[in-house]
Amino acid sequence: MMASTARAGYWTDPYDVVWTTPSKDSAGSMPLGNGEVGINLWVEENRDLNFYISRSDSFSEIGRLLKVGQVKVAITPNPFVTGAKFEQRLHLHDGVCEITAGEGEKKVTLKIFVDPDVPVVNVIGESASPITVKATAISWRTEKRTIPRAEQKSAWTMRDAPFDLVESADIFERGPEDAVAWYHHDGTSIVPSTIETQSLQSIRERITDPIQGRIFGGYLIGNGFDAQPDHSIQTGYPITRFKIRVASVCQIPDSASKQSPEAEKAATDRWLKASADAVFKPFTRWKLSHPGPFTATPGEWAFDSQPELWWHDFWDRSWVVTDAGHGIEIPANKYDLRIGVDSNGQNKFPGELARTETHAGAFTAEQIGELAAIPHDRRPGPVRGIEVATAFTESFTVAAWIKPNQLAPGRIFDKLSAGQSDGFLFDTYPGNTLRLIVGNNTLSAPAGILTAGKWHHVAATVDSTSGLLCIYLDGKVVVQNSPDGVSPIARAYTLQRYVQACGGRGNYPIKFNGGIFTVEPKHMGEPFNADYRAWGECYWWQNTRHMYHPMLASGDIDMLDPLFNMYEACRPICEARAMLYHRAKVSYFPETMTSWGTYSNGDYGWNRQGHVPADVLCPYWQYAWNQGPELVGLLLDRWDYTNDPAF
Repeated sequence: MMASTARAGYWTDPYDVVWTTPSKDSAGSMPLGNGEVGINLWVEENRDLNFYISRSDSFSEIGRLLKVGQVKVAITPNPFVTGAKFEQRLHLHDGVCEITAGEGEKKVTLKIFVDPDVPVVNVIGESASPITVKATAISWRTEKRTIPRAEQKSAWTMRDAPFDLVESADIFERGPEDAVAWYHHDGTSIVPSTIETQSLQSIRERITDPIQGRIFGGYLIGNGFDAQPDHSIQTGYPITRFKIRVASVCQIPDSASKQSPEAEKAATDRWLKASADAVFKPFTRWKLSHPGPFTATPGEWAFDSQPELWWHDFWDRSWVVTDAGHGIEIPANKYDLRIGVDSNGQNKFPGELARTETHAGAFTAEQIGELAAIPHDRRPGPVRGIEVATAFTESFTVAAWIKPNQLAPGRIFDKLSAGQSDGFLFDTYPGNTLRLIVGNNTLSAPAGILTAGKWHHVAATVDSTSGLLCIYLDGKVVVQNSPDGVSPIARAYTLQRYVQACGGRGNYPIKFNGGIFTVEPKHMGEPFNADYRAWGECYWWQNTRHMYHPMLASGDIDMLDPLFNMYEACRPICEARAMLYHRAKVSYFPETMTSWGTYSNGDYGWNRQGHVPADVLCPYWQYAWNQGPELVGLLLDRWDYTNDPAF
């Protein structure tokens, strides 16, 4: 369940996200980050606090952008039990998630944030009564694994390669100071095979390999915690306060140290030291200003990071606030209402439909119950004199009996252009649940509520005055929105800018396909783990650009740097390739570009028989040249905004 309650004070407060129940799994996670390191945070009912850790530069040896890992925090006695009071609030102004569970002597409060200055995740807890705490580091990469063909959409550069795509296992170590450390080391690299496939051997010296020797991972520690054999740290006695820090550092050794076990050991030692330095950097600052012995009480560090300072400056750069208006706008269009199909004659309902009804006005739950009480093979009488809906520009109700033969997407009611937001639809998307779209508003019921081969009564109500949208199944409401008087435009703009700030100040640009906040795609019917992302690790200019053009107007000039830095770093190979392939003294960038400037091999084409090096075999990208001119346009726009001589 989601609610939104404003704190008095700052202009972002009305847009804070507040959940009043725990999440089912990672699909119900909140994003936090410092621009380079991000986490997906969620609490599972009757279970634990969880978060995935991610970075913008955690590339595997086959180029996939991997999660760093997962951390699970278990509290005993468990405050997240069914029926206990619960609130999870994202304080946008401070960049902090605050979780409160339980009441009275059972109350536990948690603050979670990513340090703005160092790559460290913080979990700070306080309990009204003594508790024990256990934090466990989790990696699913426990052994060397070959990525199957069905999963290779997440390895876009190497998909359909004529050889196996293999990722190594993560390695766990006991760090100093009772820390648990784990890391992934790229002992091999796909860059040499890419150079060979794309006939770039003669310009090899212009290409930097950013994969070979890369090492990234996590370093988990807590004050007063002891490391355990199961990759966890645990309090040795009941406490009322605790602090956990998880560093996530990524390093690339120089070219001279990329080979041999000795070099790998030296790289690991450097990584462990850098991780420990990141964890204790705030303590070092504190010691400089507090001479004398360190006298922290048990279960407590004598320092706190202050994420709110960076976030306050960020939100003060610019703001967009709009009036909420009243209710919800239902767009008018030229289409007749369609039953069981969309405007293109596609998305046909996969089964039987009976007793489809449309009514003017938003029915009450009691009225929906009356409709659902009439069997699907009987015609209903008039329902309290409510007239039939025809225009669908004011409040309305739609209802039907459905019997899906299979759990697949299909329209029930449709009055819009396929793929557009110029009307409304009610359907079974993505297949095992119900979805209502009205203009720019989308409401989705929980997954798994439909059963194939069974008759269900389904209904949707739209109240244009209040903005309330409801979806009903078998006479009972299964989901509704929470109209709160806040402009959805201002909220969407503010939350989008927040997510970009969480993941937009790293060593690489924001990924267009989920940034660093992807999770396992099981809700989309895919059986893969959290390392999977559709469309892979390449940077697609046509999609990446959308995040960056608005940053100039919002004053987020610093977040443009990762984009410009990557293309500038790739410029030498792009110039050399233009001369090699086309005898042209120019620089051009592929549309689906690797982080080191080559084409994706899957788009360039693995089978080169009968082709010259300049031939790009993907028909979509053979003649795509807009990247360079538009990038130059964005560079010139930045100059116009700042007149920065160094830039």
